[in-house]
Amino acid sequence: MEKDIEIQAIPYEKTSTPKNGVTVVEQEMLGDNSMHHAGPPTMSEVFGSLRIGQILTWAVLIVIPLLFVALGIVIISINGQSEESLVGYAVQQAVKLAVSMWPIAFAAVVAQSLRALATFQAERGIKLITLEELMGSQSLASAIKQPFYFQHLDIVSVGLLFLWGLSPIASQALLRISYLDIDGTTIAGSVNYTNTTARPVGLKGPAYIATVDALFLSALLAPPKIQVSSMDIWGNVKIPLVQLTNSTQWQDVKTASASNTTLNYTSLVGIPSGTFTAGNNTMFTLTSAYFDVACSPLETTNASTALNSSIALNASSSNTLYVGASSNSDNKSGRIDFASSDYSSHNGTYTTTSCTFNPVIVDSQVLCTGTDCWVDSMRLSPSGTSIFTPLNSSDLTTFISSFVNAGSAAYPGHYTLVEEYLQGGASRAGEYDGDADLAPTFRSLPLSVFQTRLSLLLNTYWQCGMVPSDQTGTLGTDEGEATLIQTPATFVANDLVWRSNWAWLAVFLGSSMVLLCAAIMGAMWAARTIVGEEILGFASGWTLNSRYIDVPDEKVKRKWGPMAGVAGKLGAVGDVKVMLLDVQADSEVGKVALGTMGEGRVRVRSGRRYT
Repeated sequence: MEKDIEIQAIPYEKTSTPKNGVTVVEQEMLGDNSMHHAGPPTMSEVFGSLRIGQILTWAVLIVIPLLFVALGIVIISINGQSEESLVGYAVQQAVKLAVSMWPIAFAAVVAQSLRALATFQAERGIKLITLEELMGSQSLASAIKQPFYFQHLDIVSVGLLFLWGLSPIASQALLRISYLDIDGTTIAGSVNYTNTTARPVGLKGPAYIATVDALFLSALLAPPKIQVSSMDIWGNVKIPLVQLTNSTQWQDVKTASASNTTLNYTSLVGIPSGTFTAGNNTMFTLTSAYFDVACSPLETTNASTALNSSIALNASSSNTLYVGASSNSDNKSGRIDFASSDYSSHNGTYTTTSCTFNPVIVDSQVLCTGTDCWVDSMRLSPSGTSIFTPLNSSDLTTFISSFVNAGSAAYPGHYTLVEEYLQGGASRAGEYDGDADLAPTFRSLPLSVFQTRLSLLLNTYWQCGMVPSDQTGTLGTDEGEATLIQTPATFVANDLVWRSNWAWLAVFLGSSMVLLCAAIMGAMWAARTIVGEEILGFASGWTLNSRYIDVPDEKVKRKWGPMAGVAGKLGAVGDVKVMLLDVQADSEVGKVALGTMGEGRVRVRSGRRYT
């Protein structure tokens, strides 16, 4: 409200004698001075009479909670957005700022609104204890202290405690209002992979052999950590070597291979398949083929016996390794004869064995986290070997002759990489340099280890020859008889996205709305107040030294004295209703005082001049 104040002398406090039972505590000015309080009854006129500073103050106090409400709405809008979203990042920075600003803003708005309510109610009549509670409520600590200090608990003190309690609760809500979570959206799709039951493209003739050899030797000399991992050096998933006992049920790979400290694989290279997105989890099933190799016990014999096989043996260029193969009538299974000379071939001793090979068709469930894939479970394919393409005799010949010479030593009598791998696995490949102590001695190997390694190497070379151009990463189109297979796949988005905690968001928005309502109501109370908030100081201080408080109860009177203080006097007169009165209602210039309500009392009115 507009107040025209003329100050000509230093003010002093004066307590007048009671008139009509009214205790008058007034502030007077020496000389000719007055305050003119004018305000029409309509809200628009009342707001028009407010000072600019007061309007700006309440405008700011209303905007503050609006900003918090807007923040809550924006947090709702970023729900589900990517972690890399610029809006999401900006909102998180705003939340960090809001956590610090909320208690400051809350205290400023609520304290000012409660003071406006106290002044508004004082003009219309209010209990002294209620007035004291409203004027003294400046924080959560004061709301907790007042019931004990005044020894008085009512609905107002409980309401103030609840109101101020929203400040720390909303601060905690801001800390928990949003978080990062995995997207988890499921999308149905498909994955292409190389058909390993078809005829190998790279083994049809010598044109591809150099590429096949390069792939094979790269796998053979890969770090041991890669060789025992679920993927090869090009990121293709490998098929585990698991003894599947039941063709009708899926078997967990880890359970089926629990007796092995390290999981064995059918090949050192995996099945080329589609490219996987780093932010997705992928699940699909692929069907693949490999050869199961079973060998007779290793024997040591002379050259004439070892090299006198019914199957034509292919010799390595170093003349240390001899392998021959023939297929059975079904052109799917067959026999392999193996011979390797002992160190220093001139001594004429060889380690030999004869092995059978049979195609095995398996279904594998592949799981991928981003670009990291592994086989989770397997079963024998219900289709069996019927889908396996019969072996072409020329392909088989090319396969064995090329396999024998892959990684062949440059000098006669030096062992090939194949022989070194058979002897010591990944840790021995490429180690032999002609030293007799490092020479392969297969007869000392357990048969199970030997045939597992021989099966691994044969399947690796066969797999490298399937579609050499696809093995290193990117699938091409169908090439010859080696077609691509498309299988259904499930993609689960694995990206981090912003999620809203709806419970804490509701708490924060609810607290913000309460703060907004407090600011709006405070502005309305301030606009409808005639004398202004500055008329009230510490409410009980108006009666602290007054001799005119009427206390009828003799028992209470005994507690009343100059040392009683605020808390003591409130205990006696806290329930007395007081009001800002016009104690000179009949004069041209009125006088404002705090007094008890009652018949004949006149409240302050707009349009009068007051001192």
